[in-house]
Amino acid sequence: MIDHRYRSDIDGLRAVAIVPVVLYHVGMPLFSGGFVGVDVFFVISGFLITSIIYREMVTGTFSFAQFYDRRIRRLFPALFTVIAATSIAALWLLMPGDLLAYARSVIAATLFGANLLFWRTSGYFDEPAEMKPLLHAWSLSVEEQFYIFFPVMLLLLVRRSPKHLRALLVIAAFLSFAASVVAVKRLPDAAFYLPLFRAWELLLGALVAIQVLPPPAKHWQRDAVSVFGLMLILYAVFALSDESTFPGFNALYPAIGTALIIYAGSAGHGSIIGKALSWRPLVLIGLISYSLYLWHWPLIVFTKHYVANELVLLEKLGLVLAALLLAALSWRFIERPFRGRSGKLSRRTLFATSFTVMLAAIIASAAVVHYKGLPQRVPAAAARIADVAHETDHYRENCQNLPLAHIARGDVCGLGLPESTSPDFLLWGDSHAMALAPAFHEAALHKKRRGWFLGRTACAPLLGVERYDKTHNCVAYNDAVMGLIEQHPSLRTVILAGRWGLLANSVRYGSEPGQPVVISPRGAGDNRTVLQQGLERTVQTLRTRGIEVVFMMDVPEIGWQVPVLLSRAEWHGRMSPEGPRLDSYRDRQQPVVEILEELVLRQSLRVIEVSDLFCPEGRCLVAHNGMPLYRDDDHLSTLGASFVAGFLLKHW
Repeated sequence: MIDHRYRSDIDGLRAVAIVPVVLYHVGMPLFSGGFVGVDVFFVISGFLITSIIYREMVTGTFSFAQFYDRRIRRLFPALFTVIAATSIAALWLLMPGDLLAYARSVIAATLFGANLLFWRTSGYFDEPAEMKPLLHAWSLSVEEQFYIFFPVMLLLLVRRSPKHLRALLVIAAFLSFAASVVAVKRLPDAAFYLPLFRAWELLLGALVAIQVLPPPAKHWQRDAVSVFGLMLILYAVFALSDESTFPGFNALYPAIGTALIIYAGSAGHGSIIGKALSWRPLVLIGLISYSLYLWHWPLIVFTKHYVANELVLLEKLGLVLAALLLAALSWRFIERPFRGRSGKLSRRTLFATSFTVMLAAIIASAAVVHYKGLPQRVPAAAARIADVAHETDHYRENCQNLPLAHIARGDVCGLGLPESTSPDFLLWGDSHAMALAPAFHEAALHKKRRGWFLGRTACAPLLGVERYDKTHNCVAYNDAVMGLIEQHPSLRTVILAGRWGLLANSVRYGSEPGQPVVISPRGAGDNRTVLQQGLERTVQTLRTRGIEVVFMMDVPEIGWQVPVLLSRAEWHGRMSPEGPRLDSYRDRQQPVVEILEELVLRQSLRVIEVSDLFCPEGRCLVAHNGMPLYRDDDHLSTLGASFVAGFLLKHW
């Protein structure tokens, strides 16, 4: 039988999980794969919970009431303390639209459905995940959804099919893992957030708990297994990154590594790694790991909400120390008093209090949603600025990401004159082209021209070029656009617009969150070559058909959320942050300029440069007459598009 005594090495293993998570989240580059700490937690949880309930089920002492009593005492006190503190900060810092989204996340987290909410709101133009204060609640929701069904399944197997229990759990874990491998390529957001694709990690811990394999008997075997397990975890922490496909196969490293370390000590005998993990400082960090996980993320998010620039090293270290202090206090004065049989509150009182707290959180959050983020908190001028982040327009709502069948039959969005006129130009590109569509519409009306707009988010207008960091099917989309061009000889001009600087450099700009962009199967380092080849291929294909090609240089990327920070500066009476310097913009676009210089030697190509418009005095504009020219950190607002329209009348 498995040894059920307290294992200090597992608390040390919790430290191995939480430290990389925190350091990854604050932006320490060495810990590029620190997000795998969550997977370590999943395996630990599966092991510990199954160890307890399996023993109780076998001995006939299991009770669902007792099980959920333990879960509530373990999770609720610290969780709802953090939610309360986070909500106070949100009322002070978040603009109405952001507070509304936050209130919805409180409801979801309270009902342990945060993963479902964040999965549903992971679209391209939604608020970046890295700026959502309760994003980290997704992992708690995955666990609790798993523990709604797993105890029932395990109890049925113990009572009805004990001989096949291990085999059936192995099959369940394999099917979940196989589903994750398939989904991570086709439905990456679902693979990350949904319990179906994460269950295998918790089941892996469960398989160790029920001893699918006999524990290693010899000391050298335990040492070898534990060392190999730690190597797998460390490899994942330091070798994986935002560019890695995850979870899928890459999740095997932290999950298998964790399972091996636990397995090495599962017979009550220690291993060399188990002894190292029992080191007192690691154990102490492990003891506060749950509170540290809860507190660190809101601290990071609200700091990013408050400052305009990327966090510097001193700020990062300060956040880590603040999170450690809050976690220690939370563990000592909030977690511990409620834990165990001697914890505060009887079971009946605990359940009643928990229900009351959950209901209060839901009602308060629903009121915030109903009153649209409590705009009365914010001065009218600041609210008008903040609303730009949530503005909509015809092209964004109706014209991007059209199905290929619509493109094939010419059912696309028009620019300029009404449909009675044949289109003579096409604006083709990604979401930056979409943001420019109102500008070309306005300019085309003045010039009495009619055109079309075709764009797909994250897909530059480059024939034969795909996105490899996410699934966008850019090649098929751009081939469909080219097919439409060939079917309509009236199209004599094609404007290519895109976020060229990001494609050439791969990395995001400033403090913008998000994964690097990869357009080469050989990795981001080859982006520039692929961009050059794709652009030359596209221009040559168009020119051989006698089509004039206009290359629209991209607008400056700002690197911070323009409406959010401008509105907050207005709200709190602070000086508005400035946009990037012209030199910074030119450095960002330099690879693109060099590609164009080589291309114009071989192809006829007209370039529209916007730096004189946006950066007239050495620094790039972020506002005009006090209102944002951008709706986020890099997409033009409606006002920004109007700003460009007058420029196009002279230069297009």
